[in-house]
Amino acid sequence: APAPAPAQDGGEHVYAVSLGEDLIAQFHLADADLTPLDPPVAAAPDGSGPRHLVIDGDNGYAMTEFSGEAIRFVRGPDGTLTPAEAVDVVIPIAGLEHSTLGADPTRAPLIWGADVHRAGAYLLTSERNSSQLTVTGVSEGGRLGPVLGYTPTEAVPRGFGVSPDGAFVVAVGEASTHAQLLRLGDDGRLEQVDRVGIGRGANWVRFV
Repeated sequence: APAPAPAQDGGEHVYAVSLGEDLIAQFHLADADLTPLDPPVAAAPDGSGPRHLVIDGDNGYAMTEFSGEAIRFVRGPDGTLTPAEAVDVVIPIAGLEHSTLGADPTRAPLIWGADVHRAGAYLLTSERNSSQLTVTGVSEGGRLGPVLGYTPTEAVPRGFGVSPDGAFVVAVGEASTHAQLLRLGDDGRLEQVDRVGIGRGANWVRFV
């Protein structure tokens, strides 16, 4: 699958996630030049397969494809990322096993993590084989807390989006022909409020 676009912090730093190498490359951007930071990479756990990264202030949050974890990275003043805590965000009743690079999750019950977004006091992630969205609490300072709940969504949810005000989520699925609109409650619960047809093979959602 095509690699996700590098994450940018809205200023002078750029981060590129490597699923196969279990790392996040980190750069300083100035005068149209990318210069590696020191250290040039932030490591993720071996075999975890970090896939998507979102930067939120002094924190970065990655979702891993193979291990199904949400990992928080603390972002230093120089832009470097340091791993902090991780939370397993795969719904247990799905019975999914740890995946590996090159494995085909469509032919085996393997973890197939995908997207991640911050929404106020919550972190939202998607897992494709169980077709679930997971809501994890975020405490003061950005620290990840416990999983608050799992919500079924469109089949094979590679991508989803959170509205700018953090009140709504739109999820689509690679194996679905619909988009799901959900409301994110103050308690972290996701509730479907609408569902519309959009066509086949949807991957991404953007609010503009």
